[in-house]
Amino acid sequence: MKTAIVTAKIDPSLKSQAERVARELGVSLSFVINNGLREFVEQKELILIPNRETVRAIKQAERDYKAGRLGEPKDPETFLKDLRKLRKDL
Repeated sequence: MKTAIVTAKIDPSLKSQAERVARELGVSLSFVINNGLREFVEQKELILIPNRETVRAIKQAERDYKAGRLGEPKDPETFLKDLRKLRKDL
């Protein structure tokens, strides 16, 4: 199989953790990356997993919406502007 070299900027801690997990599973980091890229190409979608802060913000926005502190969003920009204003008011 022919190979290509990819250079990517990755958080050093994340890279170390990924290498450790790959080693524990008995695969190379190249295998993990190839697998991820293959899935990305086949599915033509990018699955993003929100971090804790984002999940917390989403849950708070849902509570604010249910409590009537946020109206029905007209568009994403207006929604974010209203959400930022609400955060400052609390």
